[in-house]
Amino acid sequence: MAVSDRVVLSKDPNAKFLALPKEDLRRFIELLMVDYDVIAPTLSDQVKGQAITFTKLRTFADLAVGFVDSQRPGNYRLQAADDGSYFQYGNPETSLKWFLHPPRLVMWTADVAADGFKIEEEPGPERPLAFFRTTACDWQAAYVLDLIFMRDPVDPHYRKRRESALFVTCTCTRATGTCFCHDMGTGPVPNPGYDINMTETGDSFLLEAGTDKGRAILARLPLQPATPEQLAEAQSAVADVVERTSGRLNTEDLPERLMKGLEHPQWDVMKDWCLGCANCTLVCPTCFCYTTNDRISLDLKKAERERTWDFCFSWTFAAMHGANPRGELRQRYRHWLSHKLGFWVEQYGAFGCVGCGRCITWCPVEIDIAAIASIVRGDGK
Repeated sequence: MAVSDRVVLSKDPNAKFLALPKEDLRRFIELLMVDYDVIAPTLSDQVKGQAITFTKLRTFADLAVGFVDSQRPGNYRLQAADDGSYFQYGNPETSLKWFLHPPRLVMWTADVAADGFKIEEEPGPERPLAFFRTTACDWQAAYVLDLIFMRDPVDPHYRKRRESALFVTCTCTRATGTCFCHDMGTGPVPNPGYDINMTETGDSFLLEAGTDKGRAILARLPLQPATPEQLAEAQSAVADVVERTSGRLNTEDLPERLMKGLEHPQWDVMKDWCLGCANCTLVCPTCFCYTTNDRISLDLKKAERERTWDFCFSWTFAAMHGANPRGELRQRYRHWLSHKLGFWVEQYGAFGCVGCGRCITWCPVEIDIAAIASIVRGDGK
């Protein structure tokens, strides 16, 4: 296949692609494990029938290799790949958010001392984190979280994890039935900023360094320049993903159109369709809301402040003394979708949705955020 002029494997015009034979992947992972706790896709048996999830690797054998998934609204299935591919599955059930912005975090502890209180802040992870096979949309989600937690005032807990982390992203060569990254401008080729990017071909991984840190790691691997045939194979696969992740949601003027559609009748449909279970916010890689709780020991000598995730689908989330502006599920669903695809842009300069499709896959009643937004926008029925 001729290399398309429209679809590129890197947004860096000076990118150099080096091929790592698949049999040397173990060497790559074990090299990362020398200096980092490697967070990578693994098999989880906590979901019936199993699913891919992000977990800290203990050994290379933990890595989920040789699987393909099927994702569609309210449905996830995993099976062995029969073509020798390693990573032909979509986004894991969990995202990087679980490690950069953990669901439960003790922010500080305090002990009574002779001269007052001794306060110890949360120290952060013992070793820096390396995120392996971060999809382009998940990489964009890290950027979105940066906009939230790294602006003044900077969140110190997030910064400890984020600034020391290494990111090995991937260019997706297969799309699932719930992906719409290209519509959101987030994939399948990741935006610059990653340390290393990888693209799978039949016999190799094409690696591209994006930072000096990434180049130092690649210099220690047995790499050869990618061949024209390998580049063409990857190009063809990426072009197919672009086609499959396009055309589900028109984002032109989307924030303005959603704001004009706050009384659209579709919101009344959602109050009877949505369960308010918050599955969508749980799996979303950018939902960041949390609450804090203080705990004091019975002898009044110890205290701690704990931060835990909170969700705007909770009835109590917006409750105030004497009033709740989002007391109805219709209002809570409208707020969630309109924030993701609407006024998040005004707040942070980027969409809060990255097109990963997790909220669609893991919704028990098969709600599709792109379809609902299209209806309110005026493009759907």
